[in-house]
Amino acid sequence: MGIEAGNRGDITGKNAYLSFGTKQDQFYAQGSYMWRESDGYYLSKDYRPTPVQSGGLRDYSDTKDSRLNLKIGYTPNADDEYVLSFTRQSGAKNAPYNVMQPVRGTTPEPLPEGQSYQRDWSWPVWDLDSYAFYSHTGFGESGYVKTKLYYNTFDNVLKAYDDVTHSTQEQRRSFDSRYDDHAYGASIEVGGDVAAAHTLRGALHYRRDQHDDIQLSRPDVNDVSDPVERSKEETWSLAVEDTWRVNDALTIVGGLSYDPRQSGRSAICQRVPRYAPRTAIRRRRIPT
Repeated sequence: MGIEAGNRGDITGKNAYLSFGTKQDQFYAQGSYMWRESDGYYLSKDYRPTPVQSGGLRDYSDTKDSRLNLKIGYTPNADDEYVLSFTRQSGAKNAPYNVMQPVRGTTPEPLPEGQSYQRDWSWPVWDLDSYAFYSHTGFGESGYVKTKLYYNTFDNVLKAYDDVTHSTQEQRRSFDSRYDDHAYGASIEVGGDVAAAHTLRGALHYRRDQHDDIQLSRPDVNDVSDPVERSKEETWSLAVEDTWRVNDALTIVGGLSYDPRQSGRSAICQRVPRYAPRTAIRRRRIPT
């Protein structure tokens, strides 16, 4: 466990890390957990305050992050291994303002010529999950088969507020923009010595991605999102490779691959429930 301090001596962050594991004859397990919460960072003592940003702690620079890793493996012999793994990463952060540009709620009107208000943004959800299976199986004197299966998710929310207080979302410029992404894939690789001087390998990979862009305008007065913008992509890869050991000083590697990709985009007219943020960070008001 630890704490962080700024250049004024104040505590600005807390963090913790835990790891554990075991290794047995035919299996192993390991895990880790990291957590960090920060109120932000301090500006240089030489910084000159502006109407947007006073000295000291940088406004809206606070963050919160955590990461969990779990893995368990089965090792029946010296060559074979079968592994299940899980990773979850959760995050949230605010977005500091440019200290020299106007901010709604702080900078009075009329604005200087050629200037406009900054966006009032935050990211209360920035989460990733990953599930995976890996294996390595040997056969014969030098042959092997490697496989991989995985499923990943990404959940991200961008919130735009009415002004610097980050308290309401009633104006036309306010919105919640959510990314809801999913990806899964698999691969298999087979290899081994086919002659005294040749090692042949072949691999097949597949991945499918789906990205959903969900927009909800004026969340405080509206609960019906715009049509979901969905994009999909499928990627294949087929490859073969030969390693020719000509002599002790020269090895020649040659290979061929075929890599097709298909992608598309569509709009889906459906109502999407509001997200339920799993993390939240403290809101601060910039001094006026």
